[in-house]
Amino acid sequence: MTDSNVNVSADSLEAFVRQVEFETQTLQGLSESDMGEATRTLRERLVRHGLCDESMVRSFALIREAARRTLGTPHYDVQLMGGFVMTRGRIAEMATGEGKTLTATLPAATAALAGIPVHVLSVNDYLVKRDAEEMEPLYTALGLSVGTVQG
Repeated sequence: MTDSNVNVSADSLEAFVRQVEFETQTLQGLSESDMGEATRTLRERLVRHGLCDESMVRSFALIREAARRTLGTPHYDVQLMGGFVMTRGRIAEMATGEGKTLTATLPAATAALAGIPVHVLSVNDYLVKRDAEEMEPLYTALGLSVGTVQG
């Protein structure tokens, strides 16, 4: 999505997480209607200005809050970091149990909200079906759709 030569330092990751945490706090008290309006406003901002840092902070916070509401699971710091790294064109290596599926919702939904076509791939048909079903409430809450192709 961005230049893969961009350096992603531990300091920039920690600063990004702090910004997302602060922004998330501003969203926690919003009604469902206000969350919908915040999503529409974010979509317009992303389409106009692209994946700038300010818009990505707002997007990750909104997706995190939507995940808390729909899935009962907000993104952890390591997942925010993984999502940030992926938006920078890098590979985020994560251990078993760190929540790769939930992590992928951050860059996938952010790009989709920006109008960029998104495909999340897996070579395992079982995981394709399971992950699509589990994450669909989150994507739907953001006004996005989910489809699968299985071999």
